[in-house]
Amino acid sequence: FFCHLFLNRNNMDSLSQEQVSEFKEAFNMFSNNTDSITKETLQTTMKQLGFRPSADDLTEMFEDACDGGRKISFSEFVSMMGEKMHSVDDAKTISNAFESFDANVTGYISHDQFRKILGMGKSKFSDKEVRDFIKMGDAGEGKIDYRSLAREVGGA
Repeated sequence: FFCHLFLNRNNMDSLSQEQVSEFKEAFNMFSNNTDSITKETLQTTMKQLGFRPSADDLTEMFEDACDGGRKISFSEFVSMMGEKMHSVDDAKTISNAFESFDANVTGYISHDQFRKILGMGKSKFSDKEVRDFIKMGDAGEGKIDYRSLAREVGGA
């Protein structure tokens, strides 16, 4: 189960017509009657859709979406948002899965519990993979911050 979540996060589900329409509405609000938006209007457009990317994330998304250009077309925007929405779903799914092992819903589980979880199911993680995941989510005191780890692995 967890192996599936970690390894298949790049398989993007198709967007619904409703989602594309919502993207088009937000895009049109900030495109100033053109067929593209700038880096400055990308942030405003994403906020309209409920996303709050950091300045670094915004720069990276813009550069990835427009292939070095100065503006993002609607089709580039939809592709970028589809990837963004998919990674958010994955991070949330991963976090929820770990939360089911967190009796007090603190956001943390022990390193030992984490190792046991990753050892469940058909797909076993190597010791190195487990150590790498622990390093990514280490909160000190022998605990994993699984929400932070989920964001890191899920791409959100």
